[in-house]
Amino acid sequence: MLRFSFPFVLAFSILQMSGQPSNAQVPTAVAPRIMLNPDIVRRLRSAALVEPDTVRRLALLRQKAEEILNKPLLSYLFEATYHGKPALMLKTSRKMMKRATTLGLAWNLWQDERYARRGRDELLAVAEFENWNPVHFLDTAEMSAAVGIGLDWFAAFLSHAEKDQIVDALIEKGIMPGLKLYEGAETTDGYNWIRPRSRGYNAMSPTEKADHGWPVETFNWNIVCNSGLTIAALAVRPYDPKIADKLLRYSVKSIKNGFDEYTPDGGFPEGADYWSYATRYAAMFLDSVTDVLGEDFGYSKSAGFGVTGDFILHLTGPTGLAFNFADSEPNPNRMALAWLSKRYARPIDAWFDRRASPGSRLALDLIWRVSERGATPSELAIAKAKHFKDIQVATFRSAWSREAAAFVGFKGGDNQGHHAHLDLGTFVLDGFGERWAVDLGPAKYSLPGYFGKQRGAYYRSGTAGQNTLMFQGKNQDPSARAALTAFHHASDLSFSIANLGRAYDVPAASVRRGLALLGNRIVMVQDEIGGDKPQAVQWGMHTRAIVELSEVDPATLLLHQGGRTLGARIVEPKGARFEVLSTFRPPPQQANLGVVKIAVNLDTVTEGTASRILILLEPGAESAPEPIAWVPLAAWATKLKQ
Repeated sequence: MLRFSFPFVLAFSILQMSGQPSNAQVPTAVAPRIMLNPDIVRRLRSAALVEPDTVRRLALLRQKAEEILNKPLLSYLFEATYHGKPALMLKTSRKMMKRATTLGLAWNLWQDERYARRGRDELLAVAEFENWNPVHFLDTAEMSAAVGIGLDWFAAFLSHAEKDQIVDALIEKGIMPGLKLYEGAETTDGYNWIRPRSRGYNAMSPTEKADHGWPVETFNWNIVCNSGLTIAALAVRPYDPKIADKLLRYSVKSIKNGFDEYTPDGGFPEGADYWSYATRYAAMFLDSVTDVLGEDFGYSKSAGFGVTGDFILHLTGPTGLAFNFADSEPNPNRMALAWLSKRYARPIDAWFDRRASPGSRLALDLIWRVSERGATPSELAIAKAKHFKDIQVATFRSAWSREAAAFVGFKGGDNQGHHAHLDLGTFVLDGFGERWAVDLGPAKYSLPGYFGKQRGAYYRSGTAGQNTLMFQGKNQDPSARAALTAFHHASDLSFSIANLGRAYDVPAASVRRGLALLGNRIVMVQDEIGGDKPQAVQWGMHTRAIVELSEVDPATLLLHQGGRTLGARIVEPKGARFEVLSTFRPPPQQANLGVVKIAVNLDTVTEGTASRILILLEPGAESAPEPIAWVPLAAWATKLKQ
């Protein structure tokens, strides 16, 4: 069926939830409308004459576009299996996003028809796919976004017949599967990571319905899937407004759940990588609906979202590595900061964005980037400590400007959260340009049951692989939560205290952990443990450093890394000693090469008495720190001194 573009006034029954009608018209689909427009093209062309950084990034964009010309077209390829069946084509969807945006921006900037022809060919190739893998709906959502952007950005080059083929594919392979989920159809496979209200252990069930899936969830899938489908609908709307508006009625309402994830202070419970992923797609959604419909329905004013740049700022240590709890690596893409800095006029976001590499979504980075250098945390007098209250994560540092600064990231949180590890009480530590206490990051997603009930069986996601306490060699309770019950920040003392009692098979409130940065140089890790039965306890910390155990005093050690040294001492309990444990795991798990676990093993926590552990860590020291007097956690705010 041949379709022609035409203006269409939006009688905004779609947006009844916003309470305000829109007078926006749907323009003809010739000029780019979705996130890109002639004004942005002119701005980039002008910036290329005066801004060296833009010149470098545009040269890189052209290089990437040329590389795509020499690669084969994308094919219907699955890169992973689940229960022996093809399950994931997410890499293919993401490659399509890179190709559509890279070639699309290059074509609009330089009018080189080689880029337009290849962009058209990529769009027609994926339009011929059997489907976009709706059983793992992220694949469908990201492909829908990529093809929607491609249809919009190449509209002036495409013939009517080519547009018709691409529009049909967007409807058949993107919009219609999305509508089935919105309308409550059962999924055809269990691989949708869906549980009611972002609770549960990501267990999979083949009978889950959409009202228990991403449309009503708050985790990253909600924003990514709603954004991808919204972009597809906006791209299709000049050709088939009826089906587009039907989709938009759902997506514009559903995405509120995803924006709720940032409440109240911008913290994101799924960690740094999924903050990057969700926030990038949130920005794409807001730009797209604003550009095409003339409003964002108030979502840019969602609680916490405007300041969510603070999350990645405070989560990142002076090494440049993030506190990578949950399924995150320590080097998340920060390109969403460019959009945040522009939308909310936040110089700190602009400054932090400019310290990052362009990442893999270069075209969006160029579109969103502002020319201002921003302002540093010191210039803006940003506090050196932060408590994200809803997700129960705290960070503190000795300085913003010095590589030698000490930094601690510490968390309580929720073991049932999406992508969570059994890691309540874990921490990371930077000092003198090195990360001394590391988080191992995610295990392989392809491991059997990793997103089900076997998740805790793997080293990286179980309690053994965290920098926390382990009782009786067992995992923490997978349903446990831990609150940060105290947070304090002053010039020479910052600390936070977590109640870990519900994480273990001990009475509630009988396991408490405090982390303190004392005198801007010494890190204290203090545990107070009580119980009504004897239990073996292990204190653990993972490191990539070379460990030097003392032959004279087994309660001390030195770590060596990058020409720097960290000194450590066990102050309590008396007679305890450091041990070094292997973290090696055979396939199919990661081997964890180069990482060891420093452990302190207490054979028993004596029945009916309180036990205590106090360990001092001092980056930059050439010897173990001197002992300090024990101060109960309850008295830290008034009695803890350097």
